[in-house]
Amino acid sequence: MRQLFNLIYTHLLYKTEHSDCKERPGIGLVCAEDCRTRKFLDWLDEPITAKEIAEAERLRERRKAFMRGEIA
Repeated sequence: MRQLFNLIYTHLLYKTEHSDCKERPGIGLVCAEDCRTRKFLDWLDEPITAKEIAEAERLRERRKAFMRGEIA
């Protein structure tokens, strides 16, 4: 099963293309806002299950509270 997933992932990643992305010395490749490769990888990182969504929301709220100085 894992080999099939890797094959599909590689195929889809190959189909995406970097658009207006620039290679920066010392940093590496910096993607543009409309880069299809970056959008695809971001999409893969999105939470899927209700548990993952709740955890992502909890972390977002903790980050906001920290920025407001409510959490030390």
